[in-house]
Amino acid sequence: MINWVKNWWRSYKFANALKAKNLKLAKRIFQEIQKSDDNLSILESLYFENQRLISSLDIYKKETLRLRKQVSEINESQKLVTLTVQTTVKDDRIEVDSEIVKFICHETKFKFESGDTEFLQFTGIDNEIFTNLEFKLANYINRELSRYHKDEIQSAYYELKKVKSGKDPDYSYPLIEYVYLLEYFLDNTYCSYLAWFLIYRSSKLKSNLKILDVAAGHGTMLYGLAGLVERFHKNGLQTPMHINYHALEQQDLFLKIGLDFWQEYIADNHPSSNVFWRLDSSNLFDYYKQKIDDLPIQFFDFIVICHCFFWDADSRVTSNQIYTDIFKKHLAIDGYVVLIIQESKLFSLFDEQKRTKEREVEIIQDFINSFSLKLVWYKRVDSTPQREKMNIHFNEFATKNLSLQTYLSPIKKKLFNLKFDSNYVLDDYIILAQI
Repeated sequence: MINWVKNWWRSYKFANALKAKNLKLAKRIFQEIQKSDDNLSILESLYFENQRLISSLDIYKKETLRLRKQVSEINESQKLVTLTVQTTVKDDRIEVDSEIVKFICHETKFKFESGDTEFLQFTGIDNEIFTNLEFKLANYINRELSRYHKDEIQSAYYELKKVKSGKDPDYSYPLIEYVYLLEYFLDNTYCSYLAWFLIYRSSKLKSNLKILDVAAGHGTMLYGLAGLVERFHKNGLQTPMHINYHALEQQDLFLKIGLDFWQEYIADNHPSSNVFWRLDSSNLFDYYKQKIDDLPIQFFDFIVICHCFFWDADSRVTSNQIYTDIFKKHLAIDGYVVLIIQESKLFSLFDEQKRTKEREVEIIQDFINSFSLKLVWYKRVDSTPQREKMNIHFNEFATKNLSLQTYLSPIKKKLFNLKFDSNYVLDDYIILAQI
């Protein structure tokens, strides 16, 4: 009876302290309530949850400031590095090894229909390469997200899901840089690996590469290339590669996390450990103001844009013009542009419902015309055997046919309350073009 009265009295004083906005007193009384091990009242439970969220937000703010400071320091140090522009054209293309091509096609379970060489089905992955990548990624994500509450992570997840309903998410939303890493990093790297493989197979991959990745995100275009280079080495192709990777991405936290994880990924004598990263967190839409065009003239062998094509019409028109100017000014004379866009998004941008081969060719041509480019080739890479959407029974198809994201799938199911496992899925267009 005496304990009940004490507990009631503490709760009464706590409520009055909150009403009087005496937060110091309320905090001290709440600490006494916690020590008593008595059940919390509704008000006390709400207070506890509020304090936890405030604490977690403070951690996130401090971490954000720390990461941004590091990005700023990296940018400052990179100003001391001079990029040497080669004035002579040297043909240093990597010779295609038919055995490596056969191996990768076998690993990825590559198929295509006779007479339709643009539609390529891949239901497998390069297991040795991606198992190692995914294992390290899962460890990295688990460690980073352990500091945050599930509710905060889910909130970022719902913001990111806007992209599936035809909206552009707020990529500065708290924790979205980690959720994006969970949701899209592996699939995008998988697609990037295949893009570089197709470029290699068409004899257009060089041993000395200068790459500009526009709207780079976490750098999945580099991770995919690193995976392919690792495959070369594992299969005995010891051609040394020198990669100069310039990542242009407004969201500095995406860049910092991409570079952070890269250090862990290449830690075990990875053949791509000598890649030179150059980080640029300039705002794409300030291209004409901020002198992003201080980039070297006619320098890059490849300028790539992967999945950064806006839903918003005004943003798309502006960004397309900026992309066009970047290509014209900074692509080497014999360089290539690589565009990767999701199948459903490409057709939606042109308000097209039909998924026929004939209409596809027309849309691809219209798409590259919007950047004043000339088509070299394009490939539709897909996990399913058909151009049309497989909305019905896709999960069943994925379970039976597609590679499981062994380490990431349990994390996603736990954080996002998903019922189905996550598999490696493709539904993209890979487009190679020139000016």
